[in-house]
Amino acid sequence: MSEDWLLCENTAILLTESQEALFSINYLNGLMNETRECAGLFYLLDDCIYQYLSDILGDTAEIRVTTYRDYTRILVQCASLSVVSVLRSTLKALSGFSAKKADFEDCRENAMDRSLRSLPDSHDFCRAVCFDAERYRIGICGTEESLSKITVESLDEAYCRHYTPKNRFFCFTGIRKEDIREIKSLCRERTIALLPKDKPPVLTYHPGRFRYAMTDWDDTECALALPLPQTEYNHFAVEMLCKIFETRLRRKKNLCMEVDKVLYYLNYGAKLIIFGFSFANDTEVDVFQPIESVTGKPVSEAELTAAKEKMIRSYESILKDPLDFMTFVTEDFVNNTMYDLSVFDVFHSYIASMEVKELERVRKELCVSDLSGVTIGGHRPLSGFLP
Repeated sequence: MSEDWLLCENTAILLTESQEALFSINYLNGLMNETRECAGLFYLLDDCIYQYLSDILGDTAEIRVTTYRDYTRILVQCASLSVVSVLRSTLKALSGFSAKKADFEDCRENAMDRSLRSLPDSHDFCRAVCFDAERYRIGICGTEESLSKITVESLDEAYCRHYTPKNRFFCFTGIRKEDIREIKSLCRERTIALLPKDKPPVLTYHPGRFRYAMTDWDDTECALALPLPQTEYNHFAVEMLCKIFETRLRRKKNLCMEVDKVLYYLNYGAKLIIFGFSFANDTEVDVFQPIESVTGKPVSEAELTAAKEKMIRSYESILKDPLDFMTFVTEDFVNNTMYDLSVFDVFHSYIASMEVKELERVRKELCVSDLSGVTIGGHRPLSGFLP
């Protein structure tokens, strides 16, 4: 597998035979430091970048710019034979970017339109509640009011602070081996770090907070967060534990809820397991008892074996999908969980050597009384949930 996958400094390369190359330039943005007054600044900035790059690259490449809460991804698709020249043109264009070179008012109008249709999802709402984090309460697009206050000058200032060579990470798929040296040379920068004043806030978990938001949805979504212990532990062990919890929930009879996902959430110093459910508005549900039952039961050898098999299939599938590969590697880099060796080189041995006692050490430290969570939908407020 090491022949297919390379990690060098700030660049990840997946070698695949393809007529099309795909590469992403990922910048740590400052979105989580946005206040309500300037919410949507980075979304608007990224829309200006998209318009600017599209005009410059023209028919030589397809561009997509996506704003996440942690980083911005500039995705470029082009012919494999021209990837070096397109990369060089893209980097040159980014070095000379200014929001003045885009149609700022057109981009702002588009952002305002999207903001009216954009709402935080249940996981964002859950994190807003359990961390008391204001920025999670507002959609990434911001609001019509906040977008109206953003100026070209504020966009350029944010760009100069955050979208720098020392604050980016590259991913490539579908490139030729003979292009690797030149690509590495173009991408070379060893450091990725925001200026101290721009670092995301340290999130403090608040247990026992439960909120609801009434909507006209036909169903209701529920997200419950369980904090992980502060002790050091193997991240693979937590991922496997989440898969075991999810399997247990799906096998429960008379659950009266659809199980969405059980996810391991790691960011800004926060480590959570988030349980996602949905249920009809007229259903009588108890969202706490199922979590108590699945987390209170010891992990068996059979469950561990099944979880290992699922993880192996999951990680191997990442190598078959360029976008999954880019997302996985970039998020690991943003969260500073990259291993010294390629994750794809070592995960088989990590998983194969995993023992029940490692999962049990994490499970036993989980405390269901520390749950926090939210519901969004048309279901009447559950007991203990406040507006």
